[in-house]
Amino acid sequence: MQTAIASLVYDWFEQHPIIFWLFSHPLISSIIVLVIIFLLWRLLTAIATLVDRTWIWLLQSPLLVGKSLFRWGKRSTSSAEKLVSQMTDSEKLTYILTKLEAIEQQQKLIVQEIATLKSLPETASLSTLKQANPALTKEKIL
Repeated sequence: MQTAIASLVYDWFEQHPIIFWLFSHPLISSIIVLVIIFLLWRLLTAIATLVDRTWIWLLQSPLLVGKSLFRWGKRSTSSAEKLVSQMTDSEKLTYILTKLEAIEQQQKLIVQEIATLKSLPETASLSTLKQANPALTKEKIL
């Protein structure tokens, strides 16, 4: 009986020499098995990530299409942008400098309003603030 089983195993190993080599070198075989397990684990992780991203994209796509359609309607450039694109370099420079001056004036006004607010007590009412600076409106204060 033992010889029958041994002969069957020996015949099978002769038909499959790679398996015989793996059994003959257990350290190398265990390293190869660990590498294969690691690669399969990474493959399954990559597939799971791909499936997750696919589902997220499929669920977001109607929203993205709606957002792009809404943005597409608003894509028309303003008349100021059209004018700037048609200007020469010196005209663009002049236009930019005038915009910067306007921004600087707004900045000075805001700093002045902050200074006014700091100088008033915390219990100051809206009418007190308007008396201190008539240019203030309720929207600017709030």
